[in-house]
Amino acid sequence: MEPILEGKGLRKVYPIKTPLGRLKGVVKAVDGVDFTLMPSEILGVVGESGCGKSTLARLALRLEEPDGGHLYFRGEDVYSLDEKDMRPFRKQVQIVFQDPFSSLNPRMKVATMLMEPLLVHRVVSSPAEARERVADLLERVGLSRSDLDKYPHQFSGGQRQRVGIARALVLNPQVVVADEPTSSLDVFVQAQVLNLMLELMEERGLSYIFISHNLSLVGQVADRIMVLYLGKVVEVGPAGDLVRDPLHPYSRLLVSSVPVPDPSQAHLDTLPPLGDVPSPLDPPPGCPFHPRCLHVRRICREEPPPLRDVGGGRRVACYLW
Repeated sequence: MEPILEGKGLRKVYPIKTPLGRLKGVVKAVDGVDFTLMPSEILGVVGESGCGKSTLARLALRLEEPDGGHLYFRGEDVYSLDEKDMRPFRKQVQIVFQDPFSSLNPRMKVATMLMEPLLVHRVVSSPAEARERVADLLERVGLSRSDLDKYPHQFSGGQRQRVGIARALVLNPQVVVADEPTSSLDVFVQAQVLNLMLELMEERGLSYIFISHNLSLVGQVADRIMVLYLGKVVEVGPAGDLVRDPLHPYSRLLVSSVPVPDPSQAHLDTLPPLGDVPSPLDPPPGCPFHPRCLHVRRICREEPPPLRDVGGGRRVACYLW
């Protein structure tokens, strides 16, 4: 089976300048990342804040232009397309943003926001047909037709995120990138939104890239997990295997940091504090995790480890393996 979305060697570098406009340095937000997303699969992307998760999401949607690499949608190189040829891709790959309030236009009613993509892409023949389709979609995500003429501030956080999900699905895409879609919601509403996303996946045959810093949450919903650290992939594997038996020391750190109701039932010993993440302006040589690693060797300080296949669908960038 061929991937529906595939990234190869994706790179994004941001220049950092002083107040006077002089170049202070660069941040390699995404540094040579490869990923594949299969049809009807949930690929989880996890890591600490600043590891490059959201930048990767924007590159996967071509909301930002890369500094290197290729993105393929059903075998077609997305980065080689001009503005006109990008329109079909925009219909097929959509995003649910992290903050359901700032991602919605406060001056537009829900009906206007959701009808606009249908009219722009000429999916419907009239505004009346667009309104009817949007009304049906709102009901499917747990809202009502009376919500069509409301503004974003008139909804709760969970309801706003349902509007965001409806906006992502209004064009019947094949891929949805969910950038921490539940991080700003309380636990009960998180469960409702996650259940809704899983139900819609089954109904519509969607594929998800699910981005989160919450490894416990991702482990419950994802088929595979990709762990990022300072813009690089350090481990990839089936979700159950990675959560149960992480191979990379950083993955072990993430798993051990997940709270459990009964500490005696934790499957990993708690690791000691390993310090802060190095500055992305001045990353360490060799393995980017070596200043915090309990198993550091000399080669770790000198050469970055390649992402090796270790069997069972798992790959890890660590000299221990």
